Amino acid sequence: MTNVILFIIIQAWFINGVHISFKGYKQNDILHGNIFYLMFAHKWSGEEWWQKPLYSCVKCMASLWGALTFWPFVLYVYGFHWVELPIFVADVFALAFLNFFFYKLT
Repeated sequence: MTNVILFIIIQAWFINGVHISFKGYKQNDILHGNIFYLMFAHKWSGEEWWQKPLYSCVKCMASLWGALTFWPFVLYVYGFHWVELPIFVADVFALAFLNFFFYKLT
């Protein structure tokens, strides 16, 4: 159980790091921001429906980034078993809460 809790905390830190790396703003017609904002995000500003799970909403990012971090690790370490599907669903819900909690701390 400790391993699962530690894994969810590491996932939440990673997802918040992705969210922070896409933050940016425009001041006096000059773009300011972190690395991925300057490279990609300001060019994709009109498509909100796919921005949320990709980089703009920490609660929404739990679904996509949770799957991208959960399944490779679990399949490599444990292999596939049907009992992992409800664990994945619980992981996504825990990530949605924990992501927002860490986001509010910063």
